[in-house]
Amino acid sequence: MTVKKIKKNCLIFVVARFDFTGRTPLLAEETSIVPVATEGEGRVDGVLMWWDLEMDYTGETILSCAPRWAHPTPHNMQVSCRGYMLGPIA
Repeated sequence: MTVKKIKKNCLIFVVARFDFTGRTPLLAEETSIVPVATEGEGRVDGVLMWWDLEMDYTGETILSCAPRWAHPTPHNMQVSCRGYMLGPIA
């Protein structure tokens, strides 16, 4: 599928955030509820998800498997993580 065929119907939002530094404990049973407002009408055919890992304390070094159109640093993409994104739906 080409990017031109994807129509976003809401803004990009954070579902969960984890702190792997040890400064705050990871809770095994933690859940989150995120209300999402749509930006128009239409049918939902799929949901896209990806992860961004902040690799340092400042958040300057980010490892992401986001698609190019939603990547935090699209000008500095090192490796495509397309395989990770398509694996679950293959």
